[in-house]
Amino acid sequence: MVWKGGHYTGRMSSSSTTSLVMSVAGIAAKIGHGLRIGRDEARWLWENASDVELRSLAGLVRARFHKPGACTYMVMRIINYTNVCVAQCDYCAFYKLPSQEGGYVLTQEQVFAKLDELLALGGDLAAFNGGFNPHLPLSYYCELFAAIRARYGDSLEFYALTIAEFMYLADHARLSYAEAAGRLKASGVRWITGGGF
Repeated sequence: MVWKGGHYTGRMSSSSTTSLVMSVAGIAAKIGHGLRIGRDEARWLWENASDVELRSLAGLVRARFHKPGACTYMVMRIINYTNVCVAQCDYCAFYKLPSQEGGYVLTQEQVFAKLDELLALGGDLAAFNGGFNPHLPLSYYCELFAAIRARYGDSLEFYALTIAEFMYLADHARLSYAEAAGRLKASGVRWITGGGF
């Protein structure tokens, strides 16, 4: 398929994909017509477009859903369910090693209190961040997230853990990532973030 005269014509074979000449202006025209970009175009933008160009293209997509020039915001809360962590990241002044005083793990009731405060302020998204606590088994997370989903249903969404925490948890439980993800999903987890590295 080739972008021509404001629309795509024909079919593009996998062999012709690499020969397609791309430009920011061409991709912007496609976005301007309400079309989604493909993987090759996204890859090309990642490798070739400037930050200013990427912001401009993102603004075009955003304008499909929100009045141009208007900003939106959300009220969310990050809940640090524990501060016990063995990663010892240079940038973190928050963690306590397992043997240090001042370490904590929140109970379900303490987590619920924080979520209730969030809802009272009009928020509807929570995030969980706590690092690598070697004393917390997978069952802690599954029970916590299942209890949150049972108590709040769809009135509150949450993302559970960063990807680094998830990987640590799966490795610590001696489970494949697919197995650990399956257990979390069965506990009501719908998504995790890509942060933590």
